[in-house]
Amino acid sequence: MKKPVNIAVDNGYYDHKVAYWEGDEIKTLKYPVIVGSEQEALSTMDGKIANMYESDGVRLVVDPSVMNKISLRFAEYGASRENRVLVNYGLVQAGVHAGQDIHLTTALPVRDFYNADGSLNKPLIEAQRKNMLEPVYRVVSRNEKPERVASVTKSRVLSEGVAAVIDYLVPNTQTGKARKMRAPVAVLDFGGSTFDIVTVMPNLNIRQSSSDTLRRGTYDIRKNFKPLLSDYLKEQGVKMKEAPDWMITEGFQEGKIQIADNDAPDGIRVIDVTSVIKEAAEPIVNEVKLFAQNLLPNMAEYEAVLLVGGGGLLCKPLFQDWEEEFGLSIRDEFANAKGMLKIGQLL
Repeated sequence: MKKPVNIAVDNGYYDHKVAYWEGDEIKTLKYPVIVGSEQEALSTMDGKIANMYESDGVRLVVDPSVMNKISLRFAEYGASRENRVLVNYGLVQAGVHAGQDIHLTTALPVRDFYNADGSLNKPLIEAQRKNMLEPVYRVVSRNEKPERVASVTKSRVLSEGVAAVIDYLVPNTQTGKARKMRAPVAVLDFGGSTFDIVTVMPNLNIRQSSSDTLRRGTYDIRKNFKPLLSDYLKEQGVKMKEAPDWMITEGFQEGKIQIADNDAPDGIRVIDVTSVIKEAAEPIVNEVKLFAQNLLPNMAEYEAVLLVGGGGLLCKPLFQDWEEEFGLSIRDEFANAKGMLKIGQLL
């Protein structure tokens, strides 16, 4: 009997980050959280259906090119069909094939995972855990029966932020040995829809008075960025009524965008948009900084303050002052997913 495959999916609102083992090495990947109805169907050059999945008798398309995106910013997102399908898309991207047994770990924001008194939010955790056990099928042809992506035989749900602490404490995946904590560690998790703060004590207890969730994230920066980018492009002489979504994504990922221009070398004009990103991000970063300072009034007491998540990398220049003043450590955006995977290996 084959050994089950451990996979972790940090299933947030903006990007899903996947971590999985390849030998003793952790591999990672990410993809945008974009899903549409069956009406958004795509096909390959050889006539196969692309990126379509079926669950509960409903077919959905997971692809960045989806025009009419299904809104996912709602409280029951973790227990939704859309989340389940998006997670299974990640399993496919990680190389999972039909018939494999999967031990899957997903996550919730800290204040969704814990109640205000520190107790577990069992109804929400259990709803997401059970949701991931439901089957999802990959649709490849109108004439072929959809094939189940994988068999998720074990589903566990962890708290975002806490997982990033585990990634910090267990840097060597081969030995699995954890470094000793000498003082509290705080994680600032700048995600797509939330900014989570988690304080973990040396005994691995969570100090709830210094842990909370602010409903702000990369989506809010993106919302600010779109009109600012449209105005900036007009100033640059680009004739465009409104910047399209793909251009917004390109700007976030590359810090620049490419515009077709017959007068430019190779017919492409490259425009730097880092200043526009900074302008869009500043009010959101100021808000999350104030939130963090209220929860963590004395950052000197911490062994480490870790900034994780895609928002942290996007806004890195705006946290430079905290790097210098508080020793803020900006980690990669896969810290939660890697920590979730390491925990899954131990359990």
